[in-house]
Amino acid sequence: MEMVNTTSLNSGPTGNPLQVKERAASASQPCSESSLTSLNPVPQGINLRALAPFDTISVRTRNSDYRIFLLDPETGRALVESGTRFIKPVEWDVIGSTFDRSTFEIGWLAVGLRIEMCSGGNYLLTSPVQSLNVEHLASANTPEAISD
Repeated sequence: MEMVNTTSLNSGPTGNPLQVKERAASASQPCSESSLTSLNPVPQGINLRALAPFDTISVRTRNSDYRIFLLDPETGRALVESGTRFIKPVEWDVIGSTFDRSTFEIGWLAVGLRIEMCSGGNYLLTSPVQSLNVEHLASANTPEAISD
C-alpha cells in the first residue's frame, strides 16, 4: 500500500476563517448537518470534503488516538478505530468539530476542538484534538485496491 502527500496539523490557531453555512436545528434527522449550527472562525483544521475516498486521518486527542478511514468525504461516512474505544473499525458519520456542543464546524476537523461523530443516533464526542495527520492513498479507486 503506497501512501503519499501527508499533511500534519498540531496545536495552535492560525486565525484563518473557515466558510461554512449556518444551519437551523432539526430534531427529525439526528445525524444530519441540518441539526447543527456553524462556528466561525476556528483553529487550523482539515476540510473533509476536500479529501478523497480512502484517505486516512490520524487524530491525537488529549485522551485517545483515532484512525479515520474516509469512505465518503461528502457525508463524513468513515470507518473509525481507536485502541481504547474500537479495536475493530466501526462505521461512523464524522460530523465535524465543536467547542461547546452548541456550535459546530460541519465537515471540519480542527486542532483544539472536539470531534463529534454519529452512528445510529448515538453520538461520540472526543476530547480536544491535539494533532491531525492526513495520508492520501495513491491510485486507489475501490476498497479492494488497498487490501493486501
